[in-house]
Amino acid sequence: MIIGILTAIGSNTYRNQRNTFQFNDSLAKTLDIIKTARNHAVTSRAHWDGTTSTIPKEGYGVFIDKANKKMILFANTGVTGDNINKYDSSDGIEEEYIMTKDTEFKALTGDGSDIPHAVIFFRPPLADVTITDNSAPPDEIIDLTIELQRLGAPSTAPNKIIRINKIAGFPEIQL
Repeated sequence: MIIGILTAIGSNTYRNQRNTFQFNDSLAKTLDIIKTARNHAVTSRAHWDGTTSTIPKEGYGVFIDKANKKMILFANTGVTGDNINKYDSSDGIEEEYIMTKDTEFKALTGDGSDIPHAVIFFRPPLADVTITDNSAPPDEIIDLTIELQRLGAPSTAPNKIIRINKIAGFPEIQL
């Protein structure tokens, strides 16, 4: 009976630690993807589409899809007219990340309004930032808030909030 009790306590502790690790990994990956897009724009990194290598003149971006719990790091190559500040599937995908099952976007807000999608564009050479809601035509956003929640966490566990403010064309990323 004692072994059973110790096993139950140990498995709960292990499960909680694993879930905490996965949540922290999702938070770190979210920050990493945003910073990687910025770094690619600053260094004018070339995008390889399978046949040619080109430097996207409109830089790199991150598409955030709240409902599907995913983020896409992309080269802004599918740029035409009104779509200059909009992500579409013709853009060159560099990396796609789907949140772990225990993590979700609790809130995705642009300038205080809830939005289903957000796109953060970094343009070379100084990684000037443009944030939009990816609508048609896209509305520009000055203050983007990404709130991540660990599912099944104790009610005392705080959500993690990432804020991206457009200040003089440059991003201010706060955690």
